Amino acid sequence: MVNYLPTWQRRMLLAITILGFAVVLLGAYARLVDGGLGCPDWPGCFGNWRVPAYSEELNKAMLLFAGIGFEESKAWAEMIHRYAAFCLGIMVITISFYNIFNYKSTSLNFTLTNIALLCLILFQAALGMWTVTMKLLPLVVMSHLIGGMTITVIVWWLYSYYQRLERIDITAAVRNKYLKYTIIAIIITYMQIILGGWTTANYASLICPDFPFCQGELMPAMNFSSAFNLFKPIGVNYQGGALTTAARTAIHITHRVGAIITFTYLLTFATILSTNCRDRSVQSLSIALLLLIFLQVAFGIANVFSKAQVFIALVHNGLALSLLLVLTTILSRLLYGYSSIK
Repeated sequence: MVNYLPTWQRRMLLAITILGFAVVLLGAYARLVDGGLGCPDWPGCFGNWRVPAYSEELNKAMLLFAGIGFEESKAWAEMIHRYAAFCLGIMVITISFYNIFNYKSTSLNFTLTNIALLCLILFQAALGMWTVTMKLLPLVVMSHLIGGMTITVIVWWLYSYYQRLERIDITAAVRNKYLKYTIIAIIITYMQIILGGWTTANYASLICPDFPFCQGELMPAMNFSSAFNLFKPIGVNYQGGALTTAARTAIHITHRVGAIITFTYLLTFATILSTNCRDRSVQSLSIALLLLIFLQVAFGIANVFSKAQVFIALVHNGLALSLLLVLTTILSRLLYGYSSIK
């Protein structure tokens, strides 16, 4: 049995989803403009609660952080991201506590999901701090990206889980088959996003300036052992990257191979779903998935030729999260919207 949320809660979950999407893009923007260390401390910026602007604040910043260059644009990119993330955190904590202690749900899954969301937002805040204090350690930067996307996906899941939707007209057997394929699609998409996050965190996006080749070769020199070493030394400043060309090339090529696998599976999945599922809402979602797949590939290729131009790279990040949100919606429709026709 599903207990539906009041309208105000569903609207708040929708607002949190939109803000979560924005926070992910703001974080991506900060990385793209090298603003990750635009403020060398956390949660403030050069000893202030905002970017230093007055001469007294600038003098204080120079005394506290001698030898660290101050670039106002990069500092603002980081602080705007932090302000938005703080608002997101407050909203998530508020709705999670309310749902855990006030919502009369017959589903243990609902309570456990809100507890998981609460723990994740607190861990995400810690990752935000470690991103700075550990000087862009790739594992932390990648985890921070994945955490932001996961929070947004979970909130969207709660929103779509408790909507009063019409039952979809499929049999239990067909529904179970599609469920399995949908879960695989989500896992594959997540793995590809993790690879993308690792590529960005190690500054490997621009190591292959051509496509479909890399550095003019089909199989350039690669070093996989260094490329995927998750336990890099703490304390090193990773801004600009610390890996060799061969290691970055290995990361980039792996991301491309992952893109081929992801594209092939999602294309097959969306095509089968759109042509074989009779429910119009699921068909519409599968068509949206098809459109997003082709857009993501197009912007991925454009990202190479544009040398990671900020707008194109931002759209590439946004499309990745959009894929997850559409797949999550399909999953919720199959799980809680089907009618058990014999």
